[in-house]
Amino acid sequence: QQLCPTNIFQYDKYDRIFARAVELSPDHKYAAIVLSHSGSDWLETRIRDIEGKKFLPDKFEWQKFSDVVWNKGGLFYSRFDAPEEGKEMLSADKNQRVMYHRLGMPEDSDIVVLSAAEKKIKNIEFYPATSDKIIFLKYDKFDRNKKISIMAYLKTDSLENGIKEFIAVPYDGTSQFEVIGKQGDKFMVKSTYKAPNGQIVLYDPNQMNTGSILIEQFNQPLRFANKLKDRIFCIYYDMGKYRPAVFDTAGKLLKRIDVPDGYAIHGFGHTIDDSTTLYTISSFAAHPRTVMFDFKNLKTIVDDNEGLAQLFNQGVTSKIVYYYSKDSVRIPMYLVYNAQLQPDTSTPVLMYAYGGFGISLDPHYDIGFNWFLSHNGILAVPLIRGGGEQGETWHKQGMLLNKQKSFDDFIAAAEYLIANKYTAANKIAIHGGSNGGLLVAAAMVQRPDLFKVVVPAAAPTDLINFAQNASGEMIGVREYGDPNDSVDFHNLYKLSPLHHIKNDVEYPATMFIASAHDNRVLPSHSYRFVAELQNDTKEKTNPYLLYLQESQ
Repeated sequence: QQLCPTNIFQYDKYDRIFARAVELSPDHKYAAIVLSHSGSDWLETRIRDIEGKKFLPDKFEWQKFSDVVWNKGGLFYSRFDAPEEGKEMLSADKNQRVMYHRLGMPEDSDIVVLSAAEKKIKNIEFYPATSDKIIFLKYDKFDRNKKISIMAYLKTDSLENGIKEFIAVPYDGTSQFEVIGKQGDKFMVKSTYKAPNGQIVLYDPNQMNTGSILIEQFNQPLRFANKLKDRIFCIYYDMGKYRPAVFDTAGKLLKRIDVPDGYAIHGFGHTIDDSTTLYTISSFAAHPRTVMFDFKNLKTIVDDNEGLAQLFNQGVTSKIVYYYSKDSVRIPMYLVYNAQLQPDTSTPVLMYAYGGFGISLDPHYDIGFNWFLSHNGILAVPLIRGGGEQGETWHKQGMLLNKQKSFDDFIAAAEYLIANKYTAANKIAIHGGSNGGLLVAAAMVQRPDLFKVVVPAAAPTDLINFAQNASGEMIGVREYGDPNDSVDFHNLYKLSPLHHIKNDVEYPATMFIASAHDNRVLPSHSYRFVAELQNDTKEKTNPYLLYLQESQ
């Protein structure tokens, strides 16, 4: 609050300001504070003079999904054209460009570093290197009517030399590249190109597509990688189980770190001193704990001497079970409950899932989950297809024309819990947000008999029209399909929960949660779905409610 009294930027008394990111300048004299209004995807950046305790007049607007990167007396950012007034939630994102702003200068003097329109490219992303004054950029472009994925870099102390591309591969919508460090004069890149589980490749920055494999892909997806001094830290993931590993810079395995089921590991991002880094242990049942790791001696250091084993002894059963989906594919599921609880058909269960965009559901602390566990409930988190839990292959098996498999996996999880007497159908509540909101809305329409309560948040329930708004077009078409394509249209219609609500069906008690300023999933999706439920003329026992938030 002292750094950013955000109320001074409010449009009106109802406007809620969120600080989405804070980036300090290299000399720690200034802070770039990225703000949003009432949960909108649109961002603006303000500059705070930390020592003078005041905001500078510098301001950049109409950013979206963008970082800011400091460089000497200025910073890089990405923006779009201002949308038509009054249509900020509906207007298409136009003319993306990466800009360089010099502190104290007016916004209209900012330098255009890369223009999507001029270069005929799309989907620009950029992020800084950990050293060497380099920014890395990713974008897509067309070459002879073929879409290409590009990785490039820009030396920030010589903007006049321009952007240098060093990776160009056929676009498949899923291949990812991330520079994790340097080795000599080469870039160390975490890549899923022709290696869906992920591998580490050394690329020559001066030669296009000239790389050599340093650490090959394994059967387990590579979730994270980072180079710190003479060590490479990798976190692999195996059907819900975390498998951290440490390699030397020749690619030789030095150490595996044991992690019990139901716990997640994050970190290894920075050096604390010459041979120490930090990592965090998290679970659904307790607040995360951060410990030190001596990567010279390959040992974990727990600061209060309680021992690493004590971090995993929390009086809670946290395990992974496996069940089979409709097409006989084996699916993992986290089950978390009080160690003293003996589950039976009277035990309440909260099912929570996501299953989209290659995003993985990690064990994480949530105060609502914790309250539910403390009242002898079971938290069930199935790791369904469409997510990233088993790498890009797992994602592809639950996207586009395969999206129904994601719904089938979730429904099969409920059937498993009932069949194994963890609970009964009248004791199951289901909840998910965004793609997870679509998931639980689809599950309640397809199998209303399996659930007692449904809470979808920010749920895109109308897949036929989801692509009409700007963000929906950008993210929805790639994940769900293009309604202008005849094959995709028929699939979207089959998947779309809104179009399959039936009269005379007693659906579970339902409360939709929507945000008035959500320009990614417009609140109209929730309005229309709840209206359809309420407009049924048959007398119903269960309530169908809508909770509208002024912000996300």
